[in-house]
Amino acid sequence: LREVTGEGAMWLYGRAAMLSLSARDAHDAALDEALELLHRARTLRPSWGRAALLMAGIYDQKGERDQALDLYLEAIQMGEKNPKALRRAIQLLYAAQRFDDVMRLLEQFGSVPEELTREVSEMKFRLESFDDALGLARLAARGSKDPTDHMWLGQVCMVLAMRHRLREELVEAERLMAEAEKAFVRATELADDIAETWAALIRFYADTDRLDKAEEAVAEAEAKLPDDNAAIALAQCYEAMNDTQRARKKYEEALAAAPDDPVTVRYAASFYLRTRNTTAGEALLRRLAEGDIPAGKSDRIWARRQLAVLLAARFRVGASAGNRNSTLGLPAQLLSQPPEGELFVAE
Repeated sequence: LREVTGEGAMWLYGRAAMLSLSARDAHDAALDEALELLHRARTLRPSWGRAALLMAGIYDQKGERDQALDLYLEAIQMGEKNPKALRRAIQLLYAAQRFDDVMRLLEQFGSVPEELTREVSEMKFRLESFDDALGLARLAARGSKDPTDHMWLGQVCMVLAMRHRLREELVEAERLMAEAEKAFVRATELADDIAETWAALIRFYADTDRLDKAEEAVAEAEAKLPDDNAAIALAQCYEAMNDTQRARKKYEEALAAAPDDPVTVRYAASFYLRTRNTTAGEALLRRLAEGDIPAGKSDRIWARRQLAVLLAARFRVGASAGNRNSTLGLPAQLLSQPPEGELFVAE
C-alpha cells in the first residue's frame, strides 16, 4: 500500500491496525505508536469515521474509557454503522449512567441490539418509561437461557403490579404478579445451583406475604444448592425472607467452614453492615483490607471503601454528640464540626 499511495491516510490506518493487534497488554508501547499514526491519518482526512473508530478501540484497549467513549460517539456521528461500536458505546454510556444519551443514540440507529435488550430495558425503567421497559424485558426473556433476563422481567412485573394496585387496577395487578412469579420460577429452573435465583424467588414470596411458599422454596433450594456453598447461599435466602436470625446462623456456619474465603467474608461483612452489627462487619472488612485474606484487588478496594464510609459515619455521630474521645484519633477541632452532606453505606 505504501508503494502505491505513499504514507498516506490509508497506510497510516493500516499500520496502526497492525500495531493494535500485536499489542501484548494495555501498556504496550505499540498502542501509543498506533495512536500517533491515527492522529496523523485524521489530520489528512478529518472526517474519516473509520480512523476515529479505530482510535476508540485502542483507547478502550488501554482502559481509557472516557476517551474511548468520545471517539466511539464521534465515529458514529461521522456515519459509522458498525454494530460492535454501537454496542460498546451503549455499554460505556450505561456505565456512566448517561441514559438520555443512550436513548438518543438508539433513536438515531432505530433499533436496539438484541444482546443489549435487558440493559436498555433497565434504562427505560430508570427513566420511568415503564411500558417500554416491560416490553423490552419481555423481549429479553423470550427464549433466553440467561436467568438474569428472567429475574429482571420478574422485578419489572412486580413493581408495575404494585403501581396498578395503588391505582386499584386489581385485575392488571394480579396478572402482572402471576407473570412475575413465572419469571422468577423460570430463573431457578435455568440455574438451580445459584443462590441469586433462589433468593430472588424467595424475596418475591416474602414481599407478597406468601411465607409458606417462601419456606417451600428454601427447602427446595437447600436440596439443590451445591454443598460447597450451601451455607452462604441459604443465608441469602433467609435474608430475602427477612429472617435475620436464621440468616446470621448460616453466615456464621459459612465463615466457620471457610474463614479465609474472600467471597464468604465479603457476603458476611455486607450482612453485618446491613443489620447494623458494625463491630463484626468492621473486623471482617479489616481482614480483607489489610491482606489477612488472600483476596483480589477489587475485594480489597471494596473493603477499604466500606471501612472509610463506616468510619466517616462514626465520626459524624461522634461529632454531632460532641464526643471528643473518638476512636479515630482525629483532632478535637475537627470533631466539633460535623462534616457537610449526608453519608450512607453503599453496597
